[in-house]
Amino acid sequence: MAFPCPPPRTDVNVGMVSQKAPEVLEAEAYQEGLKITFSQYMQPESLGQDTLRVQINGRTIQGTVRPHNLEKGEDGSEYASSFFFETEEPLRDRVAILIQDVSNYAGKKMEAAFQEERQVQVLPFKLKGPETVRVEHHGTAEVRIAVLPQEAGAGKAIKLETASGALVQVKQNTVTADENGEAVFQITGELPGGNIPGRIPGACRFVRTGRSNCRRSARL
Repeated sequence: MAFPCPPPRTDVNVGMVSQKAPEVLEAEAYQEGLKITFSQYMQPESLGQDTLRVQINGRTIQGTVRPHNLEKGEDGSEYASSFFFETEEPLRDRVAILIQDVSNYAGKKMEAAFQEERQVQVLPFKLKGPETVRVEHHGTAEVRIAVLPQEAGAGKAIKLETASGALVQVKQNTVTADENGEAVFQITGELPGGNIPGRIPGACRFVRTGRSNCRRSARL
């Protein structure tokens, strides 16, 4: 017996909405301002004077919120999960942070406020490394990467990637920088070939404009 079978539907498009309330994953304080990372994409306009407060010794610090990783939704609205609060004056010592009632892409607000203190750190602003590294077939070579300024890089994790693992292998992709802000990577030439682009993704944070300038290409 044959049963009628309707044609497949390929035009059904249902947007997925998280039922979990958004939360602050991390807030990092630098002399230039505050880096804030949420668990979900948020409405940029909901993070402002009424929902974000940064204080030093009880005095509120003014500044401007700049979204970092903006993405557009189906309706054309923009959302971000990472923000930089660029302060009007340098932060110092320890700061008290309060973040509350910020809304995600679906309009759902934070259920619990983020209220903690953070020690102000030095902001990494540059990665220094060789423009070209030559490695022979089946040979090994070292790639030394430094974070500047030096005091900003000590103890930070640096990740090195290569575009072709078949030609060049990085023995350990993530290395913790030493007290001088330097990390040494071991690479191996797997097959004969030409120049293979490598990169250090997102190793640094933000500069005064709220944008990262720390991506650096290396030739492996």
